[in-house]
Amino acid sequence: MRVLLSGGSGFVGRHLGRLLGAQGHEVFAPTSDDWNLRNADRTFQAVAAAAPELVVHLAAHTGLVAADGQASRVRAINVEGTQHLLDAVASEAREARILVVSTCHVYGPPQTLPVTEEHPLAPVGVYASTKRDAETRTRASGLDWVIVRPFHLVGPGQPPTHAASDWARQAAMGAQVIHCGNLDLARDLLDVRDACQALIRLAEKAPSQQTFNVCRGEGWLLRDVLETVAPGVSISVDPSRLRSHDVVRLVGDASRLRDLGWVPQVSVKESLRALRKDWDRTF
Repeated sequence: MRVLLSGGSGFVGRHLGRLLGAQGHEVFAPTSDDWNLRNADRTFQAVAAAAPELVVHLAAHTGLVAADGQASRVRAINVEGTQHLLDAVASEAREARILVVSTCHVYGPPQTLPVTEEHPLAPVGVYASTKRDAETRTRASGLDWVIVRPFHLVGPGQPPTHAASDWARQAAMGAQVIHCGNLDLARDLLDVRDACQALIRLAEKAPSQQTFNVCRGEGWLLRDVLETVAPGVSISVDPSRLRSHDVVRLVGDASRLRDLGWVPQVSVKESLRALRKDWDRTF
């Protein structure tokens, strides 16, 4: 199968590209120098050159806090960039399936737990709102689309802009005190490699024009996450990292994905320890 990845050099994209290649698929993952989603012409050229049977759209401006300070740029990438890709697929690869990777943050503060795909969308902030808008554009495209809503992914190669990776990096550098925010929050953690297996399963088995959570379906306290990636260190709560709108518990329902035969293989502890080992090799 010919697969085109946007965002192929990112955290998920690197793992997914390797996995697809190992399975014998032909993977096209142009670098940002060759392909900028904000450029419609370059996007059409990338799709035409790849002639894909599957497109996995991972490229996005991420970061809940950072996005709020650059709304125009984030919208240009996350919404208009998605539209450029949808238009290019419609023109150059009409029969291809496109997986559009969104986020659990489109749900906003959960009204019920676990969060199912039918939960109302109430995004908070620029990043989540642009992801919701990208979903809306996708549904209107008329293509063979699948919308994917990952919850919190972890594992080797995760950038330090994410809390678990930042803590692991600090510990690997020899920090005796880890600076953090609220550790009494619970998050649904899933290893990035399990998430990539889920994406492949969705590409192969998901009904067209459906939405799927990608998650484990369990909550992990951030306090336990920190203890796993940085055992024995002292903790200092940094007031600048506390956010009044933080959701206390965010856990997804993965029933729809599991019904396709997907089962996570990597435990949360294994994933977090792999993340720490990855940083240990760096320093």
